[in-house]
Amino acid sequence: TLEAGENFPRCAVIDSAAGYAYFGTETSPGRVVKIALGAGDAAPVRIGAVILNSGENLLYSAVIDANNSYAYFGTLTIPGRIIKVALGGGINPPSRVGAVTLDTGENYPVSGIIDTASGYAYFGTFTSPGYVVKIDMGIGNAAPSRVGSVALDTGENALWSAVINPSQGLGYFGTATAPGRVIQVDLGSGSANPTRLGAVTLNSGESNLYSAVADL
Repeated sequence: TLEAGENFPRCAVIDSAAGYAYFGTETSPGRVVKIALGAGDAAPVRIGAVILNSGENLLYSAVIDANNSYAYFGTLTIPGRIIKVALGGGINPPSRVGAVTLDTGENYPVSGIIDTASGYAYFGTFTSPGYVVKIDMGIGNAAPSRVGSVALDTGENALWSAVINPSQGLGYFGTATAPGRVIQVDLGSGSANPTRLGAVTLNSGESNLYSAVADL
């Protein structure tokens, strides 16, 4: 059980090698809570938490760069914000590193994918149409920064789920629409902006794509 104020854990990431998970709360401001997974049959244990800054509210998406000990959380705000959090070594609690505010119209980044090798993360917005926003993760304790974005086509709205094929430089975003759509996005080499490649509209009844997995 989490502590008072650590309510509605909406998004999460895991560092399975280190044995910890991190939960972002749907609170104002958001909090990131660190949990020790527990070895074998041992119960999980709360390690600590960080309370984010004013306005960094309602954490709905998260991606992790476990090798460099950072995670990135997206806010359900207008415009969206992406907050970089240091995971904290061992039993140390997480800490806030910095944040970037997205551009006008880039609201509610509710899905995210990450390419740790290239140093970029990508967030899909819950807007009409959706945007895919490219974020430079920042080296070390440098704050993240916005690189650019692509607005998708009419009807490609509410990008609630996403998966990545990093070896091909492609992302796939699922819509919370009826029927659902899956949009393929070229993530852009280096600092190039992402671009829309194409989409498929699913059958009647195959609606509201709230989750996604990829077999690479």
